[in-house]
Amino acid sequence: MPANIHDKFFKTLLSDDSNAKFFFKTFLPKDLSKKIDLKTLKLVNKSFISEELKETFADVIFECKMGSDEKSKYISILLEHKSQPYKYTELQVMGYIISAYNAQVKAGKPLKFILPVVFYHGGQNWKMKSLNELIEGISKDFLDYIPTLKIVFIDLGKFSDKQLVDIGNTFMSSALLTQKYSNNPQELINKIDLIFGNLFPDANRNLIGSFFVYFIRIVELPEEKFVELIEKIPPPIKNKIMTTYDFIAEKYKKQGIEQGFEQGFEQGSEKTIEKNVIRMYEKQFDISQIADILDISEEKVRDILSKHGLI
Repeated sequence: MPANIHDKFFKTLLSDDSNAKFFFKTFLPKDLSKKIDLKTLKLVNKSFISEELKETFADVIFECKMGSDEKSKYISILLEHKSQPYKYTELQVMGYIISAYNAQVKAGKPLKFILPVVFYHGGQNWKMKSLNELIEGISKDFLDYIPTLKIVFIDLGKFSDKQLVDIGNTFMSSALLTQKYSNNPQELINKIDLIFGNLFPDANRNLIGSFFVYFIRIVELPEEKFVELIEKIPPPIKNKIMTTYDFIAEKYKKQGIEQGFEQGFEQGSEKTIEKNVIRMYEKQFDISQIADILDISEEKVRDILSKHGLI
């Protein structure tokens, strides 16, 4: 399964202000979270970021005040998502930070503090190494001359299921539990009641579809087993996921058990696409969800809806 599936879902998850605030409230070290005003947290314009950085951190750069008074300065939080260990992560993030500061200088703006955060949910144990650990054969006399960067490292696997359930946001709990076990589809199936049991169907309506698609593509079950799994979900949620499943079931049958969802969703004929776009829009799926589920561009979705006078 492509790693960008995890990355795309994570960015979609944190595009919601409420989810982002809960995420940082839960995972930032307490000594830091107490010194920033998370109520002011928001996604920011990337104008001060280099083109390379925009591409890497498309939807996960935030801004918030250091305090609650009007004169408090703003800081930026630069969040990197990892679904598997990468040996040179500190060096990678260091490059992004320097690039961001240089962009601020070129824009003639006062330097704004940037807090680097790395979020990891892979199944392997990972101790992220600093640059001075990566450079071998250097005597202690030279260590002071090697730049290092202190990074907030969040390893989702270190958090218990109870800790994630108790964060106070049912949708975030379900999404984070799914990412925690995304490398173990069978464990996801075993925890279906925990993941879906307390998920309110009316909460985060615009994100529910994306969450279901993400979950479905991870578990990769034969059709009859997948339907059996859905039956265990509470009725309001079951109805929602079955609506999504209707649009992908035909492709799922064609691919067979061994292929599953990994190869993506078939586009089908133009008439079928138009029919599905209209049906999903009428069922209150948003444009990005429709594009994601049907594997077409958002522009194509808008063109179809416009053609039929729906937008």
